[in-house]
Amino acid sequence: MDEAEVLSDRVIIINYGKIIADGTPSELILKHGGKTTLIVEEGGTEAHNVLRKKFPDSKIENNDVLVPINDKSDLPDAVMTLNDTKTKFAELIVRRPNLEDVFLNLTGKKLVDGELS
Repeated sequence: MDEAEVLSDRVIIINYGKIIADGTPSELILKHGGKTTLIVEEGGTEAHNVLRKKFPDSKIENNDVLVPINDKSDLPDAVMTLNDTKTKFAELIVRRPNLEDVFLNLTGKKLVDGELS
């Protein structure tokens, strides 16, 4: 999917023989990709408790806290919230949606080593 996102002018997603999406990679990502996510690596319960107050959609996965970002102003707000409370974490990562997210959101399937699962 990474290659298709970078090299393609147009992408068509087909599910069970039917075209379910058609457009440029950027158009599809904007329309179907989901939200940008702030990942607080190894933030655990402490970071989740701090962020959950301002970002109720946040969740914990494998001791990382995932915070969906609705608006560009939410990102600095989330970082400042962590900084103000001296919450410990390993790293902050901003993850933007990509073409694989589009595929997953539209089909409910995931690509693993080139195979659908």
